[in-house]
Amino acid sequence: MSVDPTILEIQSAVCRRFHIPLLEMRSARRSHDVARPRQIAMFLSKQLTPHSLPSIGQRFGGRDHTTVIHAVRRIKELCASDREIMQHVVELRAEFKRTAATRLAIGLAIAETAGRAGL
Repeated sequence: MSVDPTILEIQSAVCRRFHIPLLEMRSARRSHDVARPRQIAMFLSKQLTPHSLPSIGQRFGGRDHTTVIHAVRRIKELCASDREIMQHVVELRAEFKRTAATRLAIGLAIAETAGRAGL
């Protein structure tokens, strides 16, 4: 049972945090208010999912894998120098960790119930 977040879940969480529509993750818009959250979502997608760079880029509006590489490098740099960006990343990771723990607990409860029922 996988407890890793999906790219869609990462995109949704980032959009909620930055108050932007989910469609902006896939849009061609490059304004700062959309580009930075998109870069954070790409960074987290690379860190928290098993997807390849081309696969991640595809889920962000068909972007090239080099765009994902740039986003990952940029957010790493910003985390070292920008306390606000680092805080966003830390809090989003904590949110995914809580979600994973909940999923795991639910999965274990279902397995235990099924075992007792002889399924």
